[in-house]
Amino acid sequence: MTQQIEHTDLTIQQAAVRLGISSDAVRMRFKRGRIKGYKKGGRIWIVLDNSSDMVEHGSEQEAPQDDGWTLAARLQTEQLERLKQDNERLNARIDQLMVVVEREQILRRQTQVQLARLLERMGVPAPGDAPPSSPDPTGGT
Repeated sequence: MTQQIEHTDLTIQQAAVRLGISSDAVRMRFKRGRIKGYKKGGRIWIVLDNSSDMVEHGSEQEAPQDDGWTLAARLQTEQLERLKQDNERLNARIDQLMVVVEREQILRRQTQVQLARLLERMGVPAPGDAPPSSPDPTGGT
């Protein structure tokens, strides 16, 4: 006895739901000949076996795939997470460098104070002070 297999004609959207894939994936599989179907009245009809939800030319059911929007959203989410991590790392580095800059500024001020005190003890005017007036080399008063 020959067993009769029933087929159902579905729209692309209906086939996508039944197969668990995107409408675009169904359309591309039809164009590539990986799924049976036909065009009628400007519409594509997909022919699926009622006994299973398998793609006609495959021996195993293909795993549901993300549609383009889901994939793009997932990629953007992953990129956003990487950028957040980079941002946190860079902010931590900025904080470290700010501490170094503050220390250097304190050391510079301390060095300037010590230099001014040393010059004062030696009787040398501190940098920025006006030098003592020197006699006019031409002999004028």
